[in-house]
Amino acid sequence: MLAALGNGSVLFVFIAGFLFQHNSHKFRPARFIHSKLCNVIVPYLVWSVPALVMFTWISRRPHAPDYVYHFAPLLRPAVFLATGTHLAPFWFIPMIALFYVAAPLLVWWDRHPRLHWLILPLTVVGCICSRGEFPWVNAVHYVPVYLLGMCVSHHHGRAFGTMNYGAPALAFAALALAAWQMRLEPNSPMWLNYVQKMVVSVVLLYAFWGAEQIGLDRRAGVVKRVVDRILGDLATVSFGVFFVHGYIVPVCRDAGARLNGHHRVPGTPLFLFSLIVFTVAVSCAAVALIRTLTGRYSRLLVGA
Repeated sequence: MLAALGNGSVLFVFIAGFLFQHNSHKFRPARFIHSKLCNVIVPYLVWSVPALVMFTWISRRPHAPDYVYHFAPLLRPAVFLATGTHLAPFWFIPMIALFYVAAPLLVWWDRHPRLHWLILPLTVVGCICSRGEFPWVNAVHYVPVYLLGMCVSHHHGRAFGTMNYGAPALAFAALALAAWQMRLEPNSPMWLNYVQKMVVSVVLLYAFWGAEQIGLDRRAGVVKRVVDRILGDLATVSFGVFFVHGYIVPVCRDAGARLNGHHRVPGTPLFLFSLIVFTVAVSCAAVALIRTLTGRYSRLLVGA
């Protein structure tokens, strides 16, 4: 069950591709790179410092690739930063940075719809090339997901026009793939989870779009405004939450293990849901505090 629910990275990459295409009409290479350097790369460097100090000179990082410690201590920080292996979630930044560099090519691809069919063979490549320790391997793995997000955004009129029959069909496909995964556990192949999450990404987009079309009565309008406000606030602090939660999750897991008699914390859906809610709440509070204290410089610290 947990395997079917996991691998949320596919959803985040899909959203990144969707938003990139949505804003591509105002794409300017120099401005785009400057924005990503200030809002993503600089905060990544800032939040990496404690982990780099800890895992370069104080202790060895558990589950770190062996090759990292084959380098001299002075070179290890550079290796950690280039691969994102110093904290569990930080693998994402070196990988997404490759998409930033490839942004002009991605815009060109978007403006040639006849090439959008390339998502199909690239998905096969993504299934074969699993996520690994190196950013370029991860980029190959996730490029069809990013392109799928771009493609859905590009063709959003046609995609949402088929919602009445497309959404139920895709939802059924997502549930069927999840059931297949659970049946095959613990030997479920990673490609199956990968494809299922791609389908789920589109289904969730359908769901959010459908929610926007809900009735116009006053109560529905109030609920919609509240949901929009919450989602808007989360979107604003999302990258800050990403950076902060890399430190909160290990602390929570260690505390849970101590309370559990130093045994591994059970990975039940209830525990994972509670951990997610607690982590997001604490991370949002930390980001809000940092934004308050640093003002206009907060983007250089938490990307928000």
